[in-house]
Amino acid sequence: ADSAIQVSLVQPDNPVLGKWQPETLPRILDNFHTLAEEKKGQDLIIWPESAIPAMRHEVQNFLEQMDNQAREHNTALIAGMPEYNFNDQRYFNSVVALGAASGGYQKRRLVPFGEYVPVEQWLRGIIGFFDLPMSAFSAGEDQQGLITVGAYKIATAICYEIAYARPLARDAGKADILLTVSNDTWFGDSFGPHQHLQIARIRALENQKPLLRATNDGITAFISAKGDIEKQLSRFAPGVLDGEVMPRSGLTPYTQWADAPVLALCVAIALLVGLRSRRGADFAGS
Repeated sequence: ADSAIQVSLVQPDNPVLGKWQPETLPRILDNFHTLAEEKKGQDLIIWPESAIPAMRHEVQNFLEQMDNQAREHNTALIAGMPEYNFNDQRYFNSVVALGAASGGYQKRRLVPFGEYVPVEQWLRGIIGFFDLPMSAFSAGEDQQGLITVGAYKIATAICYEIAYARPLARDAGKADILLTVSNDTWFGDSFGPHQHLQIARIRALENQKPLLRATNDGITAFISAKGDIEKQLSRFAPGVLDGEVMPRSGLTPYTQWADAPVLALCVAIALLVGLRSRRGADFAGS
């Protein structure tokens, strides 16, 4: 890559349940609009998972306003929000690209019972517990295009998808930057968000690509291609983390082969152990 990209990661610290109340939506939108105006000189602004607590089509006027504003300043804006596909009547946990960014992403690996109900035809409606709000999402297509910002490509993982190494590695080979957006509010004041951050560091190191992590209430961070935390925002601290990221191309052995060498080694060991056991049995029986 020729030059670094100036980035702003927004950590709004919105309450996990209260933000979905209709009366809170105008305040949230106003806050994001103000932050976008303040950071209009940045190359890239990122809002976290479900930053907008409304379906995409319900805030289309706001998104068009943000899109126009970002384009005026040649700024790329990436934002997490749910969206509804009217053609097949399905909901998705998505990331949308506005302004100088293009593309988008729909979450592929959903949280059981949190985002979908396994064997739904049997469980939903039988037990009240399974009628959880926001638990009717569909998984995005396995093969999706990458988000583009200028000449660079961004591979995305939403929330706990960052724990799955192989899907991200497959996209990372075509990407210059890795991105994960998350809403870790559900963890409360526990070790979960810290563990989530450490997992993201491993993904950056495996693929030798810089990783941007934007979260609702922490821990938002810039992570280098070596897996080092360059900057971060503490939990429960609303703010904007400014920094720069140097896009990086190329493949690592893990990006290229993922777990295949380890699996091959395990198979070889199993065959060797089986062969030795058989020879031992033949020797004992002779």
